[in-house]
Amino acid sequence: MGAVAPPESIHAVNQSIGVDKTMTEPWRELYRYWRGKHVDGRLPSRESLDPPIELPHLAHNLMLVDVTPKGLEYRLVGTNFAKGAGIDMTGMAVGQSGLHAHVIAQWSRAMKEAIATGEARLVIGRFAPHITAKVEMLMLPLNSSADGVPKILGGMFVTGTFPPGTEIEALEVVPVID
Repeated sequence: MGAVAPPESIHAVNQSIGVDKTMTEPWRELYRYWRGKHVDGRLPSRESLDPPIELPHLAHNLMLVDVTPKGLEYRLVGTNFAKGAGIDMTGMAVGQSGLHAHVIAQWSRAMKEAIATGEARLVIGRFAPHITAKVEMLMLPLNSSADGVPKILGGMFVTGTFPPGTEIEALEVVPVID
């Protein structure tokens, strides 16, 4: 995929990736929640967030990933993540399930970049052309929590339907424009 100049507006992002405007709202709400938890320009920690209470309508789409010296590990995985994957990955290393093996390196790289830069990453997953569903995954870095482990708060939002076991064919990191 060739390099593309960042679009000027969210409308341009939506047009460039074929995303319906209504599809962006859940990830945008999660992004604004995360931005609102920053204090003096610092990333929020896990302790400063309570999505099941503050964003209960999104909780089933969320995940929490530990960033450890050994790698990335799913600490919590929401029910929609588990349904979409066909497996609850809570407690598993990223990539351990073997699902979506052809895109897992890019998925992991986006999470590591989010932690390294302190900036959100929005990843669009594409299925085969005959599948009309789309998936948007937002990765939000968090400061180290009381346990000393940095984390990523992630959200996965699907528009449309796809048969169980459907593989994501490609991932694309796009600008987060609010």
